[in-house]
Amino acid sequence: MAINTKKPPIKETVGAQYYCFNNMTDEGEWTEAFEADVTKTEVVKSVKVTESAEATDVYASGKVYDTDNSSRGSDIEVEVIAFPVDDLARMRGDSVDSGGLILS
Repeated sequence: MAINTKKPPIKETVGAQYYCFNNMTDEGEWTEAFEADVTKTEVVKSVKVTESAEATDVYASGKVYDTDNSSRGSDIEVEVIAFPVDDLARMRGDSVDSGGLILS
């Protein structure tokens, strides 16, 4: 019988969240450059980081010789109270015109 040990997620709190958007070309393609303006929001309640890892036993002479730990990455979950409406629309891919009209 194998015993799988899983790590619980690490819960962290933060003081503020900073984000900015990618620049887009006139054709609607993403670029690797970011906008000059960075937005700071102080509405984050918590951040949860979950490691995606798996342990595999390596056998030699019928016994466990070593354990191979492979990491697949991390999942980051941010819990916030609110977002500015125009920024939330941009995160969803909606268009926001200069008058504040949001088009999906």
